[in-house]
Amino acid sequence: MARIIDLTTLTGAYAARLFAEQGHEVIRVEPPEGDEIRRLTPRLREQANLESGAFHQFLNAGKKSLTLDLKSPEGQKDFLGLLKHSDVLLANSPLPFEESLCLKANPKLVLTKIVDDAPELCAVARSGLMSLTGHPDRAPVTLGGHVPYMAVATYVAVATAAALLARNSSGRGLIATVSVRQSLESFVEQAMVEYSFSGTITERRGTRARSPRFPARCRAKMVIG
Repeated sequence: MARIIDLTTLTGAYAARLFAEQGHEVIRVEPPEGDEIRRLTPRLREQANLESGAFHQFLNAGKKSLTLDLKSPEGQKDFLGLLKHSDVLLANSPLPFEESLCLKANPKLVLTKIVDDAPELCAVARSGLMSLTGHPDRAPVTLGGHVPYMAVATYVAVATAAALLARNSSGRGLIATVSVRQSLESFVEQAMVEYSFSGTITERRGTRARSPRFPARCRAKMVIG
């Protein structure tokens, strides 16, 4: 099993949890005051402490926690020492220090970087998803909850797993880069396909969903019983 260091924001924390669910050792590194996910509401039983946040309980389940001040030389030294005995670093770009220091500390390290990490509303807007979500006579809306960031984190997990397989085969560390914008753009595939083939611009339809149209010869009959 791999040791994975989680230095992500909301965008990648779910990816690290997926690895924890598979039995890998995941260590979440937090600043002395605790990370931002601990401060997200709602809170369990309306408690005010940093352990009671619902998102913290969900996204950081199964992880170990380590407090380090990465702004200090001592904290950075301890962190690089931790990387020497780790397999993966999940982090948002830019890192708090040079990437080369990570690979120097551990030449076999897999570094997965998450880029284009704009505020969630901006990330969804840039991807084009908001042009498809909502009613045509109203302002565009974003997806409920933190669905966009959970979707991006799934891409992060897949990219990291693939990088680990390549590392295990070659014995050399590598850097995998996952773009928030490009990940979300993949969910606009219907609009891109229709425009590419017919010039049709897909607009917001509200609750009127539209399924792909298949030729009659491609339709399969469903047999029950």
